[in-house]
Amino acid sequence: MTTTRKSRDEGAASVSNRVQVAIRDGIIRGQFEPDQRINVDRVSRDLEVSAIPVREALRSLEVEGWVYFIPKRGAFVSSRTEEEAQEVFEARLMLEPQIALLAASRRTEADLESLDDLVRAGYEASSRDDLTKFLDINTEFHRMMAACTRNSVIIRLYSRILGYVELYYGAAVVQRIAMSAREHEAIYRAVLARDGKEAQRLASEHAGATFETFLPADN
Repeated sequence: MTTTRKSRDEGAASVSNRVQVAIRDGIIRGQFEPDQRINVDRVSRDLEVSAIPVREALRSLEVEGWVYFIPKRGAFVSSRTEEEAQEVFEARLMLEPQIALLAASRRTEADLESLDDLVRAGYEASSRDDLTKFLDINTEFHRMMAACTRNSVIIRLYSRILGYVELYYGAAVVQRIAMSAREHEAIYRAVLARDGKEAQRLASEHAGATFETFLPADN
Protein backbone atom coordinates (compact mmCIF):
# COMPACT_ATOMS: atom_id res chain seq x y z
CA MET A 1 0.00 0.00 0.00
CA THR A 2 1.43 3.41 -0.95
CA THR A 3 1.83 6.18 1.60
CA THR A 4 -0.84 8.25 -0.16
CA ARG A 5 -3.32 5.35 -0.15
CA LYS A 6 -2.57 4.60 3.50
CA SER A 7 -3.09 8.24 4.50
CA ARG A 8 -6.35 8.35 2.58
CA ASP A 9 -7.62 5.19 4.31
CA GLU A 10 -6.60 6.49 7.73
CA GLY A 11 -8.34 9.78 6.99
CA ALA A 12 -11.56 8.01 6.01
CA ALA A 13 -11.44 5.91 9.18
CA SER A 14 -10.95 9.07 11.25
CA VAL A 15 -14.03 10.70 9.71
CA SER A 16 -16.10 7.56 10.29
CA ASN A 17 -14.94 7.41 13.92
CA ARG A 18 -15.83 11.06 14.44
CA VAL A 19 -19.31 10.48 13.05
CA GLN A 20 -19.69 7.37 15.22
CA VAL A 21 -18.84 9.36 18.36
CA ALA A 22 -21.22 12.17 17.38
CA ILE A 23 -24.16 9.81 16.82
CA ARG A 24 -23.42 7.89 20.03
CA ASP A 25 -23.31 11.16 21.99
CA GLY A 26 -26.59 12.19 20.40
CA ILE A 27 -28.21 8.96 21.55
CA ILE A 28 -26.84 9.34 25.08
CA ARG A 29 -28.03 12.95 25.31
CA GLY A 30 -31.50 12.07 24.06
CA GLN A 31 -31.17 13.90 20.75
CA PHE A 32 -32.20 10.63 19.11
CA GLU A 33 -35.18 8.89 20.69
CA PRO A 34 -35.42 5.08 21.07
CA ASP A 35 -36.69 3.48 17.85
CA GLN A 36 -36.24 6.75 15.97
CA ARG A 37 -34.98 6.40 12.41
CA ILE A 38 -31.60 8.07 11.89
CA ASN A 39 -31.72 10.23 8.77
CA VAL A 40 -28.39 9.73 6.99
CA ASP A 41 -28.76 12.86 4.86
CA ARG A 42 -29.51 15.03 7.88
CA VAL A 43 -26.56 13.66 9.85
CA SER A 44 -24.34 14.22 6.81
CA ARG A 45 -25.43 17.87 6.61
CA ASP A 46 -25.11 18.48 10.33
CA LEU A 47 -21.59 17.02 10.48
CA GLU A 48 -20.56 18.32 7.04
CA VAL A 49 -19.48 14.92 5.76
CA SER A 50 -20.60 12.65 2.94
CA ALA A 51 -23.13 9.87 3.44
CA ILE A 52 -20.44 7.16 3.23
CA PRO A 53 -18.81 7.69 6.66
CA VAL A 54 -22.28 8.06 8.20
CA ARG A 55 -23.31 4.65 6.87
CA GLU A 56 -20.00 3.16 8.03
CA ALA A 57 -20.49 4.66 11.48
CA LEU A 58 -24.02 3.27 11.71
CA ARG A 59 -22.80 -0.23 10.89
CA SER A 60 -20.20 0.03 13.65
CA LEU A 61 -22.86 1.27 16.06
CA GLU A 62 -25.03 -1.68 15.08
CA VAL A 63 -22.27 -4.06 16.15
CA GLU A 64 -22.02 -2.22 19.49
CA GLY A 65 -25.79 -2.40 20.00
CA TRP A 66 -26.57 1.30 19.69
CA VAL A 67 -28.70 0.98 16.55
CA TYR A 68 -30.50 -1.70 14.58
CA PHE A 69 -31.33 -1.94 10.90
CA ILE A 70 -34.61 -2.66 9.16
CA PRO A 71 -34.18 -3.75 5.51
CA LYS A 72 -35.02 -0.97 3.03
CA ARG A 73 -35.82 1.44 5.86
CA GLY A 74 -32.45 2.16 7.43
CA ALA A 75 -30.98 2.48 10.92
CA PHE A 76 -33.03 3.02 14.08
CA VAL A 77 -31.97 3.82 17.64
CA SER A 78 -32.02 0.75 19.87
CA SER A 79 -34.52 0.89 22.71
CA ARG A 80 -33.24 0.33 26.24
CA THR A 81 -35.54 -1.52 28.58
CA GLU A 82 -35.38 -1.61 32.35
CA GLU A 83 -34.95 -5.40 32.20
CA GLU A 84 -31.91 -5.13 29.94
CA ALA A 85 -30.44 -2.41 32.14
CA GLN A 86 -30.89 -4.74 35.12
CA GLU A 87 -28.83 -7.40 33.33
CA VAL A 88 -26.03 -4.92 32.66
CA PHE A 89 -26.20 -3.78 36.28
CA GLU A 90 -25.86 -7.37 37.49
CA ALA A 91 -22.79 -7.82 35.29
CA ARG A 92 -21.31 -4.59 36.68
CA LEU A 93 -21.96 -5.71 40.26
CA MET A 94 -20.15 -8.97 39.60
CA LEU A 95 -17.05 -7.33 38.15
CA GLU A 96 -16.59 -3.75 39.36
CA PRO A 97 -16.33 -4.43 43.12
CA GLN A 98 -13.90 -7.29 42.46
CA ILE A 99 -11.93 -5.06 40.11
CA ALA A 100 -11.66 -2.44 42.86
CA LEU A 101 -10.60 -5.07 45.41
CA LEU A 102 -7.82 -6.40 43.18
CA ALA A 103 -6.77 -2.94 42.02
CA ALA A 104 -6.10 -1.88 45.61
CA SER A 105 -3.48 -4.59 46.06
CA ARG A 106 -2.01 -4.73 42.55
CA ARG A 107 -1.86 -1.11 41.41
CA THR A 108 1.50 0.47 40.62
CA GLU A 109 2.69 4.04 41.14
CA ALA A 110 2.14 4.64 37.43
CA ASP A 111 -1.43 3.38 37.78
CA LEU A 112 -2.03 5.77 40.66
CA GLU A 113 -0.73 8.69 38.62
CA SER A 114 -3.09 7.79 35.77
CA LEU A 115 -6.07 7.42 38.10
CA ASP A 116 -5.23 10.71 39.83
CA ASP A 117 -5.06 12.47 36.45
CA LEU A 118 -8.44 11.02 35.47
CA VAL A 119 -10.04 12.07 38.76
CA ARG A 120 -8.75 15.63 38.29
CA ALA A 121 -9.87 15.68 34.67
CA GLY A 122 -13.29 14.43 35.75
CA TYR A 123 -13.70 17.31 38.20
CA GLU A 124 -12.60 19.77 35.52
CA ALA A 125 -15.07 18.41 32.98
CA SER A 126 -17.80 18.44 35.62
CA SER A 127 -17.11 22.07 36.56
CA ARG A 128 -17.38 23.05 32.88
CA ASP A 129 -20.46 20.88 32.43
CA ASP A 130 -18.60 19.22 29.54
CA LEU A 131 -20.75 16.11 29.28
CA THR A 132 -19.02 14.56 26.28
CA LYS A 133 -15.60 14.93 27.90
CA PHE A 134 -16.83 13.53 31.20
CA LEU A 135 -18.30 10.45 29.51
CA ASP A 136 -14.91 9.77 27.91
CA ILE A 137 -13.17 10.24 31.26
CA ASN A 138 -15.73 8.04 33.01
CA THR A 139 -15.07 5.20 30.57
CA GLU A 140 -11.31 5.64 30.81
CA PHE A 141 -11.39 5.69 34.63
CA HIS A 142 -13.19 2.35 34.77
CA ARG A 143 -10.94 0.93 32.05
CA MET A 144 -7.89 2.00 34.06
CA MET A 145 -9.29 0.40 37.20
CA ALA A 146 -9.60 -2.88 35.31
CA ALA A 147 -6.04 -2.53 34.02
CA CYS A 148 -4.84 -2.25 37.63
CA THR A 149 -5.96 -5.83 38.29
CA ARG A 150 -3.24 -7.20 36.00
CA ASN A 151 -5.77 -9.90 35.05
CA SER A 152 -6.04 -10.19 31.27
CA VAL A 153 -9.32 -12.13 31.41
CA ILE A 154 -10.99 -9.52 33.62
CA ILE A 155 -9.66 -6.73 31.41
CA ARG A 156 -11.12 -8.32 28.27
CA LEU A 157 -14.46 -9.13 29.89
CA TYR A 158 -14.82 -5.68 31.38
CA SER A 159 -13.88 -4.01 28.12
CA ARG A 160 -16.93 -5.64 26.56
CA ILE A 161 -19.16 -4.70 29.48
CA LEU A 162 -18.04 -1.06 29.24
CA GLY A 163 -19.72 -0.82 25.85
CA TYR A 164 -23.00 -1.89 27.40
CA VAL A 165 -22.46 0.46 30.34
CA GLU A 166 -22.20 3.39 27.92
CA LEU A 167 -25.26 2.21 26.04
CA TYR A 168 -27.51 1.76 29.06
CA TYR A 169 -26.10 4.18 31.60
CA GLY A 170 -24.60 7.02 29.56
CA ALA A 171 -27.68 9.18 30.08
CA ALA A 172 -27.67 8.38 33.81
CA VAL A 173 -24.02 9.43 34.12
CA VAL A 174 -24.82 12.69 32.35
CA GLN A 175 -27.48 13.44 34.98
CA ARG A 176 -25.08 13.00 37.89
CA ILE A 177 -21.60 13.94 36.66
CA ALA A 178 -20.69 15.93 39.79
CA MET A 179 -21.62 13.01 42.04
CA SER A 180 -19.83 10.52 39.76
CA ALA A 181 -16.68 12.65 39.91
CA ARG A 182 -16.75 12.55 43.72
CA GLU A 183 -17.40 8.79 43.73
CA HIS A 184 -14.45 8.23 41.40
CA GLU A 185 -12.23 10.19 43.78
CA ALA A 186 -13.40 8.13 46.76
CA ILE A 187 -12.67 4.87 44.93
CA TYR A 188 -9.27 6.18 43.87
CA ARG A 189 -8.36 7.17 47.44
CA ALA A 190 -9.30 3.71 48.71
CA VAL A 191 -7.08 2.16 46.02
CA LEU A 192 -4.31 4.60 46.93
CA ALA A 193 -4.58 3.50 50.57
CA ARG A 194 -4.57 -0.17 49.53
CA ASP A 195 -7.92 -0.53 51.30
CA GLY A 196 -9.42 -3.24 49.12
CA LYS A 197 -12.59 -3.75 51.16
CA GLU A 198 -13.41 -0.05 51.14
CA ALA A 199 -12.69 0.21 47.41
CA GLN A 200 -14.93 -2.80 46.85
CA ARG A 201 -17.76 -1.26 48.87
CA LEU A 202 -17.49 2.11 47.13
CA ALA A 203 -17.44 0.51 43.67
CA SER A 204 -20.61 -1.41 44.51
CA GLU A 205 -22.35 1.75 45.73
CA HIS A 206 -21.19 3.66 42.65
CA ALA A 207 -22.72 1.11 40.28
CA GLY A 208 -25.93 1.01 42.32
CA ALA A 209 -26.33 4.79 42.36
CA THR A 210 -25.98 4.97 38.59
CA PHE A 211 -28.59 2.25 38.14
CA GLU A 212 -31.03 4.07 40.42
CA THR A 213 -30.67 7.20 38.29
CA PHE A 214 -31.56 5.14 35.23
CA LEU A 215 -34.83 3.92 36.75
CA PRO A 216 -38.08 5.82 36.18
CA ALA A 217 -38.95 8.32 38.90
CA ASP A 218 -42.00 6.33 40.06
CA ASN A 219 -39.93 3.19 40.92
